Amino acid sequence: MQLNESVAELLGSYDLFDPAHSQQLHEYTRFARARCPVPHTSVGRGAYQALTYDDVREVLERHETYSSAGEANIVGTGGIVTPPIDTDPPLHHEIRRMLNPFFHPKRLAGSEQTVRGLARATMASWIDSGHCDVVSQYAAPFVTDVLATVVFHEDDLDVFRQAEQYNGRVAVGDASAFAPFYELLTDFVERRRDNPRGTTSSPRSSTPPSPDAH
Repeated sequence: MQLNESVAELLGSYDLFDPAHSQQLHEYTRFARARCPVPHTSVGRGAYQALTYDDVREVLERHETYSSAGEANIVGTGGIVTPPIDTDPPLHHEIRRMLNPFFHPKRLAGSEQTVRGLARATMASWIDSGHCDVVSQYAAPFVTDVLATVVFHEDDLDVFRQAEQYNGRVAVGDASAFAPFYELLTDFVERRRDNPRGTTSSPRSSTPPSPDAH
């Protein structure tokens, strides 16, 4: 294996949230697996990176050793709890038990045409170009719109898109996102108390793409 010195220099300082580093993700992980399959990065508060299938599976399955509770996020959370991501069993199982019925295949099957329409609408903005960033241009907006429309029966898709943006900022340790994220969520909950099936009257609302378009 021919070594790339620029990639070798990243060992010990790789930053998942640095766009320049993310462009070298596959090259970096191949190099790390060959030389140091569990490298340590000094970024943030410091962390070990599990890069092989077996190591990742062990981390995910052994919560007693590799806990998700507390400040498990590499950049910290400022004390903000986001269950079930940062909880361990048995609490994790209890929260999942409450959430799972909303995502059961039988429940979602009745909304297949709506989901397909949202998929087409999501692709409409880039389909003619022949390429896209699968995460930012397809997966993120598609999942967000399905969550809003199918699970929450919410017409105001912009609320969920803003929530997704705030959540992404929180995930990388942007403390300035906590307050507006909290305000957005509390406003949503208060509105839904008066109208449990969703509304289009929110001042944050924007006209969503038609699910049956294209």
